[in-house]
Amino acid sequence: MSKLTTKLQQQLISKNDELIMQDQHGHWYSGDQLFEEVQIWKDYWKNKGIGHDDIVLVSLTNSVSYSLVLQSLWEIGAIAQNVNPATTEIQISELEEQYHYAAIIFDESVTSLKILGDTFVDQPRLTTLHEPELQIFLAKNHEAHPQSDPADDQIALIMHTSGTTGKPKRVGLTHDNLFYGALNVIESQRLTAEDSTLVLMPMFHINAMVISNLATRLSNGKLLFRPKFSAHTFWPEVSTEQITWVSLTPAIIAILLRRDEQPTTNNLRFLRTASAPLLPSVHQAFNKRFNIPLIESYGMTEAASQIAQNPLNAPIKIPWVKITVTSSLS
Repeated sequence: MSKLTTKLQQQLISKNDELIMQDQHGHWYSGDQLFEEVQIWKDYWKNKGIGHDDIVLVSLTNSVSYSLVLQSLWEIGAIAQNVNPATTEIQISELEEQYHYAAIIFDESVTSLKILGDTFVDQPRLTTLHEPELQIFLAKNHEAHPQSDPADDQIALIMHTSGTTGKPKRVGLTHDNLFYGALNVIESQRLTAEDSTLVLMPMFHINAMVISNLATRLSNGKLLFRPKFSAHTFWPEVSTEQITWVSLTPAIIAILLRRDEQPTTNNLRFLRTASAPLLPSVHQAFNKRFNIPLIESYGMTEAASQIAQNPLNAPIKIPWVKITVTSSLS
């Protein structure tokens, strides 16, 4: 087992009788229930001949199942490639020409494939949780591969960059990349088993995948999965669920400032932002109104998430200083 899969397993086993993940409908799941779900998925992949080095395309919205499906694939030595659920079948067919997927997983809204109908065959939907069932398509000509424990340097995840600083590209991340990326977040944000977070950013991006999902899981915290950010429910959920931190974007911070809602109770240690620069004026206005530490950070998909973060005890720092240099020639 890789260090990543070992720690993910240990989290579920050590928290066997504790409620550690919540789905969008408010259902909580214990470590035992989640561990059993991972085993169901691993058995499913084995029965379908999917194993070591097979690539499975994952096109899902945020959910408990999303996290568990990825864990099951990593534990058998397979590779996940996650994409935006809005990715069209034409775009997926272009990816298929390069990667030759063993299987594709969609949300329940996808019931059939037209362009890829000759390449993949649909399977009965699968999930044992309260969440909607997932639609699976298997490659018709897939050659069965045995399952085996992954190595630390094996590719675990293929992700698409967001295109913030250049043309979007695909990045392969190893088990170690994801493991140490998550550890970096745990250390810099001082995450513990007492922390709980809302997963609001899309998990097909590195922010939610590593910073919210993996860092929380490896620190034994609690995860509450939501399909997307909702300004109407954000503060009520932060208050009632006793959330201690959340990863957001500057755009969401601006939305919260424009609305009248306030948290009724506040267990937040901090909120963090990434994905774009946070204007100093917005930062200061947010702190003045809510009195909640707002930590600005920067990350890259290629670096398996965060590469820079303001310290927790000094959340407001000047992001840049303009320097004017003058010289005279005699």
